[in-house]
Amino acid sequence: MFRWWCWIVVGSLFVGVGGGLWIRMPQRLLAWRAYTEAASYLQRGQTQQALDSLDRSLTYHPSFVQVLCMQARLFLEQRSFPLARQALAKALLVRPNAACALYLRGKIREELHDRKGALSDYSLALKGQVSRLWGPTSIMHYWLYRHRAQLYLSEQRYKAAAAEISQALRIRLQPLKLVKLRGKCRLQSGQPKRAVQDFLRYLKSKPYDDQSHYLLGLAYHRIGRHKQALKSLKRALQLHPERDQRRAMFYYARSVVYMEKGKLRMAQKDATQAIWSWSSFAPAYGMRSMIAMAQREFRWAIIDCQILLKLNPKLSGYASVCRLLVLAVQGDKQSFLRAYKSWRKLRAQRLKQSSFGWKLVKVPTVPMSFQQFLQTKTTTKATSRPRK
Repeated sequence: MFRWWCWIVVGSLFVGVGGGLWIRMPQRLLAWRAYTEAASYLQRGQTQQALDSLDRSLTYHPSFVQVLCMQARLFLEQRSFPLARQALAKALLVRPNAACALYLRGKIREELHDRKGALSDYSLALKGQVSRLWGPTSIMHYWLYRHRAQLYLSEQRYKAAAAEISQALRIRLQPLKLVKLRGKCRLQSGQPKRAVQDFLRYLKSKPYDDQSHYLLGLAYHRIGRHKQALKSLKRALQLHPERDQRRAMFYYARSVVYMEKGKLRMAQKDATQAIWSWSSFAPAYGMRSMIAMAQREFRWAIIDCQILLKLNPKLSGYASVCRLLVLAVQGDKQSFLRAYKSWRKLRAQRLKQSSFGWKLVKVPTVPMSFQQFLQTKTTTKATSRPRK
C-alpha cells in the first residue's frame, strides 16, 4: 500500500499536468482565433491587418507552423525575402517536413534564380506532410508539379517538363493550358505523335486558337503527314488575318512543307507572303533564296541572301549558306574554301530548338543545283532568268 506521502506526490503530479493543459488550451484557442481573423482579412484584401493578426497569434503560440507559413507567404507577396526566410526557418525548426514551408522556400529560391535549390525543395515538399489548413494534399501536389515543370522549361529540359505536366494533369484535368504546354514540350523533345494528341485535345475545347493550329501543323510535318500539316496551317492563317510576325511565321512554315513536297512555286509564293506580312522576318528571305538556288536563279538568291545577312547574320542554317553564295560570287577563293569547310560541318545540323516559334521548323537541305554551283565555283557570269 502507498503511504500517505506517496498519494500527495501522485496528486500533485496530476494537478501540475492538468493545470499546464488548462493554461495551454486557452492560448492555443486564442492563437487559432487570431489565425481565422487573419484569413478573413486576406479574403477582403487587407494585408496589413492580416499580418497584425498573425503576429498576435504567434504571441499566443510561437510554434504554430501554419501561421508561420501564411506569414511567409504574405512577406513573399510583398517581396521582402529576408522576413519570409526567417518565418520559414522557424517553421522548419518546429516541423522539418512541413510541405507548406518547403514549397514557399522553393518559391523564394526560384525568385532568386536558384533553380537547383528550388527543385530540391519542391521534391522534398512532395514527400512532406501537408496540413489540412492548406486544402487537400492533391492541390498542393498539383502546384508543386506545375512549378517543377516551369523550372524544367527554363532549363530547356522538355522531356522532364512534359512528365511533370502529365503528373499535374492526373490530379486536375480541367486546365487546358497545361495540355497545350505539354504538347509544346513533346514537340520540342522529339515526340510529335504524342504532341498531335495534345493539340487535338486542346482544339476540341478551343477550336479558334490560331497558334494551336500552327503547332498542330508543325507536329504533322514532323511525322510526315504533309496533307494534314497544310490543312492545319491554312486554318491558322484563316484565324489570324492581321499582317504581323505571327502570320509571317505561319506562311514560312507552310513554305517549308511545300518545299519538302517539291512544290517550289508554292513555297516561293508563301515565302513572299511571309515577307509581305513582316518585312524583317529573316527566315523567309533564307527560304526564298534557297528556292531561287534550286531554280538556278542565282541573281535573286544573292539579293535575298544580302538582305538576310543584314537582318540576322547569325541565323543558323541559312546564314552560312548565304555567306557561301556571296563569297563565291565575289571570287574570294580562300574565304570561300574556309566557309565551305565550316558549312560542311554544320549542314547536317538542324536549328537549335530554343523557343516556340519558327525555329521549330526543320531547315530543308541545300538543293543539288547549289551544290553543283559551289563545285564549279561559278562567278557572276552565271545566267539567271527573271523572277515571275
